[in-house]
Amino acid sequence: MNIAQWGGPQDDVAGISALVYLEHKQVPVIGHSSAMLAYHYDKAAFYAGAERDGLLVPSNTPGRYPKIVKFSNTTGSLGLTLSSVCNSKEQVDEQTKLLTSRNSGARVFVQDYIAGIECSAVVLEMGYEPIALSPLEYVFPKDTPSDHAFLTFENKFENVDKGIIQYAFTTDGRRKAAVQQAAVEAFRSAGMSPGGAWARVDMRIETATNRVYVLEVNPFPCIFCPIGNTFGDDLVAERTFPGGHVAIMDILVASHRIQHGVPATQYPTIASIHDQIATYYDKTSRTEPLELMIAENARSFHWAGSVLDLGCGTGYLGELLHAAGSRSEMVGVDLSPGMTAAASVQKYYRQPVNIEPIQDFIFRGAEGSYDHVACYSTLHFFDNPTCSAIIARMFMLARKSVSFEIDDLSPMYLEEFSKYADGRWSNWNNTCVGNRFPTPPSWKKVQDEYRYLYRSVHLHSEVHGRFFRYEKDCRDEQASLPLGGFAHVAMQTRP
Repeated sequence: MNIAQWGGPQDDVAGISALVYLEHKQVPVIGHSSAMLAYHYDKAAFYAGAERDGLLVPSNTPGRYPKIVKFSNTTGSLGLTLSSVCNSKEQVDEQTKLLTSRNSGARVFVQDYIAGIECSAVVLEMGYEPIALSPLEYVFPKDTPSDHAFLTFENKFENVDKGIIQYAFTTDGRRKAAVQQAAVEAFRSAGMSPGGAWARVDMRIETATNRVYVLEVNPFPCIFCPIGNTFGDDLVAERTFPGGHVAIMDILVASHRIQHGVPATQYPTIASIHDQIATYYDKTSRTEPLELMIAENARSFHWAGSVLDLGCGTGYLGELLHAAGSRSEMVGVDLSPGMTAAASVQKYYRQPVNIEPIQDFIFRGAEGSYDHVACYSTLHFFDNPTCSAIIARMFMLARKSVSFEIDDLSPMYLEEFSKYADGRWSNWNNTCVGNRFPTPPSWKKVQDEYRYLYRSVHLHSEVHGRFFRYEKDCRDEQASLPLGGFAHVAMQTRP
């Protein structure tokens, strides 16, 4: 697979042409299409479309100053200087003439200058759902005039790199929500969803009104740049995103597969088989070490509050928590209607139970929606990238704890299972995903146990696995925030 990159009509790299070639050859590409990239280099078309979709974008109000004069078909603040902000028609005409003389093939755009805070948010597709990550604000020196507090070419690269201009995570809840909403809406308006994978949306928050204006949707965020870069997007990945860069890459791959229907072909078979065994499942499984370990976790850990049970099956976790006296509100998700018809699900879980793939459910969920998120005896149905994406999203949805178990399926087991399933469905060993997944900021790992789980009746093989549990670190100043919440700390440039 290839990850789409940059390059427009004015650049000396293939860019759009390369994507057209790959699309013609039907080479799978993760990220924006050639049409999406071409749209990015046509700011006039983007602004017109964004206005039709109800977004706030800078206009060109007659008689209103200051204005900003810039290229409309380039990127990277090319051509922007402090002189780009103009306070009269004469200055606008002079700046327009200057830009045109420098680049005869470029188009010039004049807009109202929005005095306020420069900010950005990376938008990442999770399945079909675009999610805005932690917004960043650019912090200019205190004595910077309002008409100089914007990202000129020099400011964006040299002054950020020198630490003269720094970053801060947005702390105000309303501002955060407004910026993230605008970013997602702009992502959609730019035609990036579905299939665009990711982008960085650049915006300005007007000081006088607190309204969020969209400047552009950049389809190639500065993530996976060389270590030590100061562009900001990598800081979001490193400091706020659960699983960091590896999880982001896994989400890109998993989302591409989901959008192209790769895993969905197995779901009817998985649901049908579990429907068939639902009536006797509990009788044969309740004495297995796997279930006994889940029972031990139900007794040993704190579960009060809302609990999202991914792959809830016959409702064993809910039954256990009820027996343990935990005041838990259970929310279940499972593929099998037969399994969820069990008495424990009907008695202990909020109705109706969600009958759908667990990744579809959690990818569209709101951050911090549940106190606890658990996933037992389920992750072996997913390949490595999808498993990683699910775990990352579990952290984003949980306020207090994340618990999951991963089957350590041997190569021999997987080979025999492939023969048994005859291509109808698959199992995967995601031990590597669990072992490499880093403990996210403001969380602590409280369980990492390798146990014997069960003996497969059909494959005559013993299966071991690993139990993980993470809890929000109450000593952390961000402990009350879901992952993706922020502390207002100006970030120092890295060596």
